[in-house]
Amino acid sequence: VADVADQIIVVDSGSTDATVEIATRAGAQIVHHVWSDDFAAARNAAIPHINCKWVFWIDADEHLHPNSRDELRQLVQRDDALAATTVRRDYITGKGERQFAATHLLRLMRADCGIGWTGRCHEQPDPPVNELAEKLGLKLLPSRIVLDHDADYFGPGRIQKQKRNARL
Repeated sequence: VADVADQIIVVDSGSTDATVEIATRAGAQIVHHVWSDDFAAARNAAIPHINCKWVFWIDADEHLHPNSRDELRQLVQRDDALAATTVRRDYITGKGERQFAATHLLRLMRADCGIGWTGRCHEQPDPPVNELAEKLGLKLLPSRIVLDHDADYFGPGRIQKQKRNARL
């Protein structure tokens, strides 16, 4: 996202790999957040550091599809919208022929409308964006922005993720 972002914030919740070094070299602002078994809290940790009108949230295992950059640039120029959905392609097979399941997610939002996140796992915007959009007279837009998600559904880390999510 570096070529479409005015600001990149990486919330590091205790990584033990080279995440911080790689993100710093890429020009990202690092926000350290102690992991508290709460994905919403990790996302909310970034909010005080946002200096842009729009926020595009992605996870570490997601990538903005190159064909989506122009639409993203166009959407953030709009003054009549509160948020827009994206299409996330969750790749469920590994190498060779890649198969995916598509999910529509709210990932592009105005930063100046007081939206935060709630929910320890599978976090959701708070307040609900449909209510906030109606109150503010703004639109919720569908988009063709694509996030590619290396879901690793059949990989060794999947069992750990399922156990963690069940606990949360």
